Amino acid sequence: MDAPDLAERPLGAEARPGVPNPRRRIAVVGSYTIVTFRGWLIEDMVAEGHTVFACAPELSAPDLARLERAGAVYQRIGLARTGINPFQDVAHVTRLAALFRKLEIEVVLAHTTKAMIVGCLAARLAGVPRIFAIVEGLGYAFTEGPERKRRLVRAILAPAMKAALAVCDGVFVLNSDDRAYLIGLGILSPKQTVVQIAGTGLDLDHYAYVPPTPGPPRFLLIARLIRDKGIVEYVEAARIVKAKHPEARFRLLGSIDEHPGAITRAQIAAWEAEGVVEYLGVTDDVRPYLADCTAFVLPTYYREGLPRTIMEAMAIGRPVIATDIPGCRDLVQHGVTGWLIPPRDVGALAEAVVSILHPGEHVLAMGKRAASKARMVFPAAAVHSKISGMLVKTSRG
Repeated sequence: MDAPDLAERPLGAEARPGVPNPRRRIAVVGSYTIVTFRGWLIEDMVAEGHTVFACAPELSAPDLARLERAGAVYQRIGLARTGINPFQDVAHVTRLAALFRKLEIEVVLAHTTKAMIVGCLAARLAGVPRIFAIVEGLGYAFTEGPERKRRLVRAILAPAMKAALAVCDGVFVLNSDDRAYLIGLGILSPKQTVVQIAGTGLDLDHYAYVPPTPGPPRFLLIARLIRDKGIVEYVEAARIVKAKHPEARFRLLGSIDEHPGAITRAQIAAWEAEGVVEYLGVTDDVRPYLADCTAFVLPTYYREGLPRTIMEAMAIGRPVIATDIPGCRDLVQHGVTGWLIPPRDVGALAEAVVSILHPGEHVLAMGKRAASKARMVFPAAAVHSKISGMLVKTSRG
């Protein structure tokens, strides 16, 4: 879609009587996941009367169609999701700043790490009056690990994030640990406005409660197939459990990723040949897979924000086995809606799985409590209201 004629949409229309907020020209900057993670927010802001530009790399045809139906304007930008190339990134900032000036953008909201850095710096360069960032999690660079590449990426990324967040009027975080962690690293200032939100929120009509189905115990892990998501630990725990309980089934759903710690297709094939896991490939709709599992498992030690897959599993009514790390512990209450285990602890993971091999009333009750919590905490409308209210009402002081 091309940008509309700027003369047809006056800049900064003032609020009318009975209309609480003025209409704004808002750019949402993200990655290829912009529609998956922030599509509902974009739709809601358009419905509120704002002109919304979705700035992202090449999107799929369904995502483009959804933006068009919503009345948002797609602006394709060159932005690699992984890798650091300072010269290329400076060029991205310059081009994006020129686009913001051309579109007369009044508010920028950037999310995902690379888009956040490039988007916020471009917004400052363009003189955008209001700039906001969503820290969606700290990812590979800030996950503890011995690799030299990880430390190098962190050394480059930390000052870039500090520069980007310093120009923001407000920063959104997804869990209670990230603000303190970023302040401790000197990336955030203690004086900055930081608001915690419940991730992307969920359309709880879409993710409705589904009673568990009978049959052999079935465990499901949904994630990008990288080591930091606990994929190897999941497989090792499956080996332990299946040695004594061969009826248990362990499923794996997710894309093979371009990432330093990616799991290869050959490795997955070897696990399948061994009979330890079933690889389900990728999907645009996780609901049937969640409905068909006994419990959801995410043994991640990746620096998560607020794992959407856990939120989806809870909404559908499945207990969750997750690691006791930032993001996961904000969602799962040990012994109430699931189990929290130490990261990288295969034995503890296997024990948690064994405890629900023969699901009874306590497992069913956990799933129902998880669904109840989802309905209280995860409604997308509440998340979107908090974000859009900040974007429109807050001005640089």
